[in-house]
Amino acid sequence: MMRSHWRAWQKQQSDSELNEADQKFLRRRFRRRMQASGLLVLIGIILPLGDFILSEAMGDAGRMPKLAGFAAYVILVLLLAVWVVLLAVGDMASTKVHTTVSLNRIRAEQRKLEREAADLRSQIANDRRSSNGAAPTDDGQS
Repeated sequence: MMRSHWRAWQKQQSDSELNEADQKFLRRRFRRRMQASGLLVLIGIILPLGDFILSEAMGDAGRMPKLAGFAAYVILVLLLAVWVVLLAVGDMASTKVHTTVSLNRIRAEQRKLEREAADLRSQIANDRRSSNGAAPTDDGQS
């Protein structure tokens, strides 16, 4: 997973069409996703390691491990899991905001281009009327 994030990041860095805001967004998104992926790897290592340590401790004369150590282990795993969830929620929210801003910018550009197209159509219609010999007048009569 981390390798695919890295490849995508390399492609995005070489894209010359991205503006500064898009580059900042992509840099932050890369950092969040690499951190989440790294934490998932860490949790994946800690879980079986903790099970092994717990089984070894219980194997010694069948007694329970020290409660404080086990509690610290469980709290650590839960905190890491919560941090991954927070990163995911932050990534979703950030992507939503970035997408909304980008769409608003595109729609504004579209409206501008539509106004320019309407103005050009109007100008062409006026030019055709004037080339047909009938000059347009201010009072609407030809």
